Amino acid sequence: MPEANGTFAVHNWEGETYEEHEGAVLSRASLTKTFEGDFQGTSTAELLLAEANNARAYVGMERLDGTVGGASGTFVVMHSASQVMNGEEWLKVHIVPGSGTAGLTGITGSMNITVTEDGGHTYLLDYRLE
Repeated sequence: MPEANGTFAVHNWEGETYEEHEGAVLSRASLTKTFEGDFQGTSTAELLLAEANNARAYVGMERLDGTVGGASGTFVVMHSASQVMNGEEWLKVHIVPGSGTAGLTGITGSMNITVTEDGGHTYLLDYRLE
């Protein structure tokens, strides 16, 4: 499976709390990103977030628009992540089947995201184009 890696920057984070109770705060955020590296492009994302007693989690959908492996188009990824303040964490980002357009029609795969020590972000996209 081909791999694409590089960095991305988060822009225009617009978040709001919509529910707050003992033990949990629920919020939503809209944001945009720019990608550099083997995938060149931009994205828009909608996230639902929860913070609860030394833990946090989020789910979200993100539409990417750009070029990878010489092919251009759009596709959607689905995020699911959780982090406990003791350091335990997991993150899953999968390409939504059937979401690819133009030259990225039929794209499948997953993405790994890492936050660097300086607060930056890197990505590794494992993908297949049919």
